[in-house]
Amino acid sequence: TPIVVEHNAIVERWNDFLVSYNAIDGTEPEEIDARAQDGFALTTSAATDAQSVIRSWDQVVPPEELAEAHRLAREAILETQNGFVELSDYFQLVMEYGVAFEHAAVEGRERLEHAAELWDEARRAAESAAN
Repeated sequence: TPIVVEHNAIVERWNDFLVSYNAIDGTEPEEIDARAQDGFALTTSAATDAQSVIRSWDQVVPPEELAEAHRLAREAILETQNGFVELSDYFQLVMEYGVAFEHAAVEGRERLEHAAELWDEARRAAESAAN
């Protein structure tokens, strides 16, 4: 659906950023600060965009047999949003203190990984309903 496409575009923006972020050598404070600012802007925007996706998703009334898949997909979108909020906090800490607080990044990444698992569950639930 267009809503899922919108969600996937948000995640793709993050994945593209992550590739470039992980490529920095981490020795130049100015580069670290600039990339943290970019990360903060991206994750803040992604969290806001995910909220918009949730609002759109909530307007969809699925057929009864797809209700579980719909619920799981909503949880996945919410977990994506929460992951970006946590990652935004991580980048804010990097900007504020000039060092990475890895626990904040780990929590955000774990939420995004969990969101991917929820999407898989939603897909399986939809496939099961179709059979």
